[in-house]
Amino acid sequence: MGLRRIAAYLVDYIVILLWLGLIFSAAMLGLIGINDPDVWTGADRWIAQAQAFLMVTLPVYLYFTISESRGRKATPGKRLLGLTVDGTPLQIMQRNLVKFLPWEVAHTAIWHGMPLPAASEPTPLGLTLMCLSMAAAGLYIISLFIGSGRTPYDRISGTQVVRAT
Repeated sequence: MGLRRIAAYLVDYIVILLWLGLIFSAAMLGLIGINDPDVWTGADRWIAQAQAFLMVTLPVYLYFTISESRGRKATPGKRLLGLTVDGTPLQIMQRNLVKFLPWEVAHTAIWHGMPLPAASEPTPLGLTLMCLSMAAAGLYIISLFIGSGRTPYDRISGTQVVRAT
């Protein structure tokens, strides 16, 4: 089931990439103001991270949460690969909060701990946050292939990904 779940996520990641392409295109056309070079300095990084959260992380979280809470209880990737999420809408909200937490930790590392746009060395904070997010992502993947195959976010939320019937 682990490979099936990874394949489902890769299908869903195509949807995420399409969304990112739309955001990038809007930025390049000047429709949204994320091209300002001042966002790379000081307090503007917090504003930029908040904008990125609202334009990327939140829509992705909602895409997964709404897809897995309604109807077939599956994202398009899970539907294509014959999977569904077993859990209540509240459990699924919790599941996706925990699932995407390492994603936002990595974003925080990039915005606040890495020298942007380009410089010599990352800060200790940046390295620590990036290592934590990568360790969590690795744990998520490894957990698919050991024991019952439930990820930490499934265990914490009380959900389970099962084959659709």
